[in-house]
Amino acid sequence: MKVIRTIFIFIMLLSFDCRTIEAGWPIAKITFKAVEENGSAIEAATVRAGLRSALTGKGKLLEEGLTDKNGLFTIEGETYGEAVYSITKDGYYESHGYYQDFRSPNGKIIKYGTFKKWVPWNPTVEVILKKIKNPVPMYAKNLETKIPEIGKPIGFDLIKADWVEPYGEGEVSDFVFKGTREGNKWENFEIELELTFSNPCDGIQEYIVKENDDSYFLSRLKLPHEAPEEGYKKSWVKKLGNTPEKGRFNLGKKEYQNYIFRVRTDTDDNGNIKKALYGKIHGDIQTGGCSSPKLFLNFTYYLNPDGTRNLEFDLKRNLFEGLSSLERPNEP
Repeated sequence: MKVIRTIFIFIMLLSFDCRTIEAGWPIAKITFKAVEENGSAIEAATVRAGLRSALTGKGKLLEEGLTDKNGLFTIEGETYGEAVYSITKDGYYESHGYYQDFRSPNGKIIKYGTFKKWVPWNPTVEVILKKIKNPVPMYAKNLETKIPEIGKPIGFDLIKADWVEPYGEGEVSDFVFKGTREGNKWENFEIELELTFSNPCDGIQEYIVKENDDSYFLSRLKLPHEAPEEGYKKSWVKKLGNTPEKGRFNLGKKEYQNYIFRVRTDTDDNGNIKKALYGKIHGDIQTGGCSSPKLFLNFTYYLNPDGTRNLEFDLKRNLFEGLSSLERPNEP
């Protein structure tokens, strides 16, 4: 869903609806405010924004300009009820999105030609730009694979991007997956996926985005710049299925679900961490296969090999070579 949302916004920014503009579209006014993560205004950020169906020419954006000292930039024009925008500045990750909260003054079903201005009139849309701090090379991949055997713990090597021997060429069991299934028909099956780790201080933690956190969907940098030091759990379990008793459960992808993990953790005699590798998973960990011999496993992961907690990925320095366009993540 996030990828589809991003593509949709990008397409709208490149070329708006090419249908003929009808006379009498209501007028809208909207102000964008570019801010830092701490809320400070960002001056001289480039805003490319348009009101859908309000064109100055085919494929041309209605407005492009810079934010003022208060981080503000305003557009006004005819529209059928949507604004789309992208905000950039050197040293920051791009944020982009669209505004769909315009409505008719009486709040009823829209009948064009019966009103002249959309409400709210000139809302201020705050857009967070996250700083580019220290992007580093990582092992990053959109992984699509199958768990080699059902009911057996099997290690997966994140650097080799493969299962450990004898199922693949992996050497280190960074993740240990165990998939079990009861029933093998769509009308009656239940799957459990368990993730455990090889070292006592390895682990994973959820990073669930609040539904109203627009910065998650708008900014290209989805997760924090740095992994936390604490909060890692030694195991993670996901259950899904479709049974007569429970009905369908957990079959969809959780749009706000992400993860941060720690692997290859080495500790001293007192249990203090000497070194470890940190990484992140964009989106949910997906599995399934109610009747197939093997369960599928899909997730997008980033592993930083430099031993720091830095989670900022340099898109130009993926340590995996030869990835296809579908395997290559396009977010830092």
